[in-house]
Amino acid sequence: MRSKLISAALLATVPGLVSAPAFAGDTSAPPTSPTTTGISLHILTLSIALKLGIDLTAEPYLNLGSNACGSLQVKKTSTCDLTAPAGCLTGCDPQNFATAAYNECHPTCTAAASASCTSACTSGCKSTCLADCNFDPVIACETGCNDACAATCADMEASGGAFDAVECAIACDTTCMKACADVAAVSNIDNCGVQCSESCGSECVADANMACEIGCQTESLHAETSGCKTSCYASGTLSCDGKPAPALTDVMQCVELLKSFGVAVNSK
Repeated sequence: MRSKLISAALLATVPGLVSAPAFAGDTSAPPTSPTTTGISLHILTLSIALKLGIDLTAEPYLNLGSNACGSLQVKKTSTCDLTAPAGCLTGCDPQNFATAAYNECHPTCTAAASASCTSACTSGCKSTCLADCNFDPVIACETGCNDACAATCADMEASGGAFDAVECAIACDTTCMKACADVAAVSNIDNCGVQCSESCGSECVADANMACEIGCQTESLHAETSGCKTSCYASGTLSCDGKPAPALTDVMQCVELLKSFGVAVNSK
């Protein structure tokens, strides 16, 4: 009897649980209310969950709603890793595409080039040759070309956009190497004047082409490098929260789907 009175008294202190106070000796059950029923169901649910070991506060899995990720189970806070096949990304070094980019861009850029500075350059070069027997026109060509190219890269960086310093440097090296190659090929190395003419002609044409060459080549290098990396990752593997994903028919499609749900995907 005492326990019933204590229970009734406790219930009476909770608003909405009972509609009337309990009296001593009252053996009738307290009337129920919608609130009482709701709380009872909630307590029952918690009891069942505890017995079954179910965490009702756990974050639910996302309903990806697509076959792109197969049976992959992830949560919004999951972290996924996309790993390319071993050694594949090494082949995506922009240096590997440098010559092809130059050969693609140079004919178009040269057609619009002007070598109007050649005469003045040649005169200055010959004067230097007469004054300094150690003058090396090949080095002069490469130095002048590299300086001009570095200035072009600096202008590109200052203007913003999709600038990549590594790709620009590679384009510079390739352009100047090709432009000054004919200077080194001059057979009469003792004739400084001939080499000066070759040096100036090559350097001036390169200078006139520079903005076109570097802009075209860096764009080509960026596209080739990005395409190569995408190809590597497309044949790679995906894991989420440390667990390998099931076999996927299209890895990249699954990755894009995960990103659309806000799931973090790191490329390795």
